[in-house]
Amino acid sequence: MEIDFGKSCGIIITGDFNTFDSPMARLFSPRQSVGDSFKKPYWSNECSYWKNVLLSKEVFSDPFSIKDWTFQYTPLFRRKLDWITYRSVQVKRCGVGLLGASDHKPLWADFEI
Repeated sequence: MEIDFGKSCGIIITGDFNTFDSPMARLFSPRQSVGDSFKKPYWSNECSYWKNVLLSKEVFSDPFSIKDWTFQYTPLFRRKLDWITYRSVQVKRCGVGLLGASDHKPLWADFEI
């Protein structure tokens, strides 16, 4: 069942989207990519694909750069797994916290609804 919220309804979706897949990630885990179910090209970084293709197709935005990593496996492997996506609202401020109580950096945003 699909629910049509319309383009004018304010929506905020947050969480760990596990946008982990990348050529480097496949070196450590060569299994078939989860991103394949979204028709993501094999060579593409999953985070970039989500931001530039999937979210824009659904008219969602994310206030962070794909370089704003939230998870680190080694000092060389960092990925943006966590997201704050929105549409029909305005972001007033946002930021990325420090690693601490979790294996992910926390994201935060203040919205004007």
